[in-house]
Amino acid sequence: MLSKIASRAWMGALIFGASVAYGASPAPHIDQQSDLILKSATDYLASLQSFSYTAETALEAVSNDNEKTVFDSKVDVSIKRPNKIFAQKTGYEALNFYFNGNKIVGYNTAKQKYATADEPGDIDKLVKVLSTYQIEAPMSDFITSDPYAILTADVESSRFLGTSMIAGVKCHHLAFRQNNIDWQLWIDAGAKPLIKRFMVTSKGLTGSPSYTVTINQWKSNPVLDDALFEFKAPAASQLVEFADLNKE
Repeated sequence: MLSKIASRAWMGALIFGASVAYGASPAPHIDQQSDLILKSATDYLASLQSFSYTAETALEAVSNDNEKTVFDSKVDVSIKRPNKIFAQKTGYEALNFYFNGNKIVGYNTAKQKYATADEPGDIDKLVKVLSTYQIEAPMSDFITSDPYAILTADVESSRFLGTSMIAGVKCHHLAFRQNNIDWQLWIDAGAKPLIKRFMVTSKGLTGSPSYTVTINQWKSNPVLDDALFEFKAPAASQLVEFADLNKE
């Protein structure tokens, strides 16, 4: 699933003690230390009934003449299991996303355009259909009920690279390889194994562009009112198709 991630730049970043069970064997080609750390982080995320975070994202783009540029955004995300998401993206694009368990809504706050569709179900089902509406969320895999299974499905090799500091937090640094994708994770080495940074590099594209998500603020199991996940169309807003949300 991560092989598609270089093109996923809509919401920017969806996502992220704990009693962790390590009874299952490591996925093929994943070293044991990386496997234990990744399993701890994904199990912790899956155990949370709600969470919210703020992230900074950096998307590299490479032009036809090999000029590389970077587009920065900020994303605020709230998740309430099993079926509620709110994401607010500012920066290069100003977009809000709502999912209340029955309906998805994308709202371009700058152009005052919104698109909506009926999609009853939980977050796992939603993640499978996002691309149908041209909604791309680079970290959507992390918010599913079993992120470990999705993330390790196509891994060819992995390495534990030691520890490093991300915004003053000591983190385990993991590197994975699959298909034409290299991806890295920095996971808090403290009591709560929260993901602090995620980076994916698409080697199959010209210039090998990268997408980086750095998570600055986490809240585990906050109280989130259901009203947060409901969209009310402003009076001056225009209903459009999802494909037209960013068009002039």
